[in-house]
Amino acid sequence: MDTLGAHVGHCLAVTLNGRLDYFGQTVNLAARVQGLAAENDIYMSDEIYRLPGAADLLAAMQCEAQTVHVKGIAREIGVHALRSRHQGRP
Repeated sequence: MDTLGAHVGHCLAVTLNGRLDYFGQTVNLAARVQGLAAENDIYMSDEIYRLPGAADLLAAMQCEAQTVHVKGIAREIGVHALRSRHQGRP
């Protein structure tokens, strides 16, 4: 199953056992956004969608904006579900 979820923000990067890993609220929120996606879905947070030029780059995609509650996050978050304009939804 291919899903994609994305969020942007500050995080803590740490090397443990020779491996780079990331921690923090941004990482948690990115994981929650990905958890909203079903097979072949792309979900992104408002924070990414509002970046300069993002809406122009995504203009060829269908975009469904929604506000959701996710585990571990006290506030509602805005997300955008994206799919190709040529891809139907079952």
